[in-house]
Amino acid sequence: MMSRNNNAGIIQLLATAMMVLCCFGQRIQAQDGKGSAHLDSLLHRIYREDQAVRQYSLNMEGMDEDSLMAYIQRMTETDLRCQTAVFPILDSLGIPEGLSDTSYSALFLVVQHSDLEHQRKYYPLFEAGAEKGLIEPSDVATMLDRILMHEGKPQVYGTQTFSQMKTIIVKAGEDGKPENGTGTAHTSESVNYLWPVENADSLDIRRARVGLPPIGTYMEIFGEMGMTLVWDKDMTVEDASSIKTGQKQEKPIQEK
Repeated sequence: MMSRNNNAGIIQLLATAMMVLCCFGQRIQAQDGKGSAHLDSLLHRIYREDQAVRQYSLNMEGMDEDSLMAYIQRMTETDLRCQTAVFPILDSLGIPEGLSDTSYSALFLVVQHSDLEHQRKYYPLFEAGAEKGLIEPSDVATMLDRILMHEGKPQVYGTQTFSQMKTIIVKAGEDGKPENGTGTAHTSESVNYLWPVENADSLDIRRARVGLPPIGTYMEIFGEMGMTLVWDKDMTVEDASSIKTGQKQEKPIQEK
């Protein structure tokens, strides 16, 4: 159930968005610039909200089930508040010119974190925005990959991952004593998988065209953050969907 505070937040953001739209109408007539300033202010706030709730996810290790559910609800409510403000702006103004980079990032993130219906609806706006130099081509590529993943299709640019719990086989302790009688021990951790990619051999060429780093660098970033990213080029969409839903168990990872 949605909290009373969340309802109040939605009403406040929606009221601000309506004021912004009115100011943009005035700007069209009077060219006074107030609309851009109001819109930038609103979108900067939305950007901070979107990122703040996701920054919290970096501290989720060891979180109990109740805390995890509370976090998921908090993130869902935050996304709904942001969507309530941003969608009317996109519907009325499209991708406006003259905004800051942070504001354009906010527009992208809110749609990227919405459902498939709205991603499909607004994707052409972002595609057109990239052609005008307003939206980063890498953001458009990321949104396209998200849409394709949600549609159960291979992605194009290799930006989308999914996670699942997986068994990790580790070596015995430094004292050389087997930890489970076989010289190895088993543990579980959340493993990230790269969603299947079409024409995997030319992936880095496509990534370079939209300003994304090579896929190897992308995987190294996961490692630097202490996370495992697995890319199985032979994995099909059907395999990935089964793993994602827990219907298929992958072979344990042998930790070196």
